[in-house]
Order: sequence, then C-alpha cells, then structure tokens
Amino acid sequence: MASTAEAEPIEDPELGQTAWDLEPLVDGEGEDGVKRRMADALERAKVFASSYASKLAQLDSAGLRKAMGELAEIYGARRFVIAAEPGYHALGLYESLGFRRAERVAGVCRLPDGSATPAGDA
Repeated sequence: MASTAEAEPIEDPELGQTAWDLEPLVDGEGEDGVKRRMADALERAKVFASSYASKLAQLDSAGLRKAMGELAEIYGARRFVIAAEPGYHALGLYESLGFRRAERVAGVCRLPDGSATPAGDA
C-alpha cells in the first residue's frame, strides 16, 4: 500500500535547491538497485528470524557470536563494535564471546548550567 504526504515548504532557498546523489549507495543501479537490496535484506532478515526467534537463551557463546555476526552482516556492517565500561562485568562477557579490546574511548560533557558535576553527584 503506497501513500504520499505533502511536505512542508522549505524556507531556506539554498536548502530547497539541494539535491542528493544516492547512486553511489546502490552502485549506480538506481531504483532497481534499491529494490533488489531491500528484497535481499528482507529475505536475510526472515532467515535470521526463523533461525533465532525464541532461541536466544539456548545459544552458547559461539552461537551468540555467530548470530551477532549474521545480524551485523544483514545491516551491512563492515565492523562490529560493542562498548563496555572498563571493570564492568559486560566486558568479560563480550571477551568470552570472542570479541577483543580494540580501543578506548573517553568523553567529557558540560551540563547546561556550565557545571561539570550533575546535582546530587557532588
């Protein structure tokens, strides 16, 4: 079932003239490439669902890693990244699945009031 909706007019003239070239995303195959990729993704998702629906709790670590790899492939991921805080038990779980530590990430944020510590955490 197809439906259309009227878009709100764009007030910014430059933005209104912007055109996106999405052909590189479908290797120049246009609408046919989109349809083919969508059909392929839907088929792979159905196979994944039939393989793993209601079976997640029964998987061992190798089975869970395999399922996660298949899911990443369905999404077209070139790399599967999981984040865990150092010292948190999840990190050991991920390593038991065969993932390895590859990098560390740190972040800092400033709260809207300019302080560095949320109220109640001081």
